[in-house]
Amino acid sequence: MGISFTEPLWWLALPVILAAAWYLRLPWLQMARLAGRGPWRREIFRVAFRFAILILLVAVLAGPHLVMPVQRQAVIMALDASASVGPARSQGEQWIREALEARPASALAGVVAFGQRALVEEPPGLRPVFHQLGTDPGVAGSRVGEALRLAGALFPEDARRRVVLLSDGRDTGGDAVAAARQLREEGVRVDVVPLGGPAGPDVRVEALKVPLRARVGEKTALEVVVTANRDTRATLYIDRDGMMVASREVQLRAGENRISLSVDAGSAGLHSYHARLVAADPARDVFTANNRAGAVQQVSGPPHVLVVSPDIKETVTLVRSLRSAGKVEVTVVTPESVPGGLAAWARYQAVFLVDVPAFSLGEKTMQEIETYVRDGGGGLVMVGGPDSYGPGGYAGTPVERALPVERNVRSRQNCG
Repeated sequence: MGISFTEPLWWLALPVILAAAWYLRLPWLQMARLAGRGPWRREIFRVAFRFAILILLVAVLAGPHLVMPVQRQAVIMALDASASVGPARSQGEQWIREALEARPASALAGVVAFGQRALVEEPPGLRPVFHQLGTDPGVAGSRVGEALRLAGALFPEDARRRVVLLSDGRDTGGDAVAAARQLREEGVRVDVVPLGGPAGPDVRVEALKVPLRARVGEKTALEVVVTANRDTRATLYIDRDGMMVASREVQLRAGENRISLSVDAGSAGLHSYHARLVAADPARDVFTANNRAGAVQQVSGPPHVLVVSPDIKETVTLVRSLRSAGKVEVTVVTPESVPGGLAAWARYQAVFLVDVPAFSLGEKTMQEIETYVRDGGGGLVMVGGPDSYGPGGYAGTPVERALPVERNVRSRQNCG
């Protein structure tokens, strides 16, 4: 048993507080000393009494509380049930049975099973019953990190906590080290009981990196991160929405390998990509459950441009140039037919104002254009003419604020 403080820094302030109290009381002490021994003793008593009150006040502000030693123990055993463990799973079950029989009567114990997912086999308690795994966490994977986090969440607060991981060490979740480090920071001890023999040749797809967005007609750059514990030849396949769109034979080196590919973005919509790796020699990859990774990408249609002009004939050359630049959809309207509402403006990637006077747009439309550019990231191009820029009345308008130039010519300033 001991004493701890929630705000121990208050004790650092105590000498300053006592020194200030002594300084403020010093004139009274001097007068009492001149008055004789009786007044001097009474004043010393008052100072000591005030010091005691200040010390008690600081002690209260520091937040004292009793720390009781933790007597009971709690242990969670996490058993790997994935296919890579194989017959060694029964070895792990036997280890758990023997550990439960040998534990102290006051110790809490529980069991977690994991494979593709982590499941509670037996919640922590004083009388756990375990003979063999009764849950089915799936064998096509080994999510060690998920199992460690689940085990850590099962512990009571008032116990010494320990996790025993029974596994062959093949982690298909990729976050086991981070999960173990987090448990250690929380004061949970993590021990490992290895199952099975030493790991054989293995390749693993760590990640498939795909840009979140693309447009129809563009090329999408893909990167596949693969780790191997031995040099291996393999074939990499890329599927999009269940259909193969690329493949490549690769020579993997021991360690991390980064493979870059490029494919057409495909049609507009949300697409699901999957990378899968097949070793040329199956003996060089004894565990294939970690040979896949996935990602998604949103593909938008071709850029849509809005051209606004009071005279449609004046836009013919501009529209022809835009359409000849690539797959660009162009819509031409007069100022009276511009879209209304931010949702309508958001359908366009850029807006061209071709010799459009400000009054023909109106204040509300110009405010929407400013928001479309500033908050929505839309493009705005103003094409000059007799009714554009300053002559068009844009000075001080929301459209002027959306453009990187000012409509008015500033007065010339002479420099001495």
